[in-house]
Amino acid sequence: MNVRYLTEDALGHLNHNKKSSFIWKLMYKRVLSKIDKSLINVDSIKKVIFNLHRLNDIKLEDTIYNNVSIRNQAVWYMIEDIEYYFPLCISFSDGITKVDIVLIEGDIDIRTSSMKTHKDRLFDHNPVLVVSVLKNLENSFSSLQKYLNNYKK
Repeated sequence: MNVRYLTEDALGHLNHNKKSSFIWKLMYKRVLSKIDKSLINVDSIKKVIFNLHRLNDIKLEDTIYNNVSIRNQAVWYMIEDIEYYFPLCISFSDGITKVDIVLIEGDIDIRTSSMKTHKDRLFDHNPVLVVSVLKNLENSFSSLQKYLNNYKK
């Protein structure tokens, strides 16, 4: 399932309902300070999203988040009379947890959610608040870049 927004704005430290807490703000700020900007940046994300092979679903080896799904077109959908925004996104999953690298208007938004999302909880995504999740995401992103660089039809 793709990450959904009600607006074209990155949520940052806010949860899917745009609610904030002081603790979350501090934890998210700490995670942002730990991002390897030479690895995860706007240019590298665009390079993956708009990869020359036009791959959208990828299975990686030797990484925690080994299922990858790429949304290479930002779109609005009308579902039950409500408009939802599906941004450019790279989704990584281990089958239980999903971590998304979202690109909205040049901003990077890193979100996480459970794969066991209920139908009535369409926006069940929150910011990544734990550095170990970020490090696993960076390892998976690096593996994805290597996979795309070495890909042969």
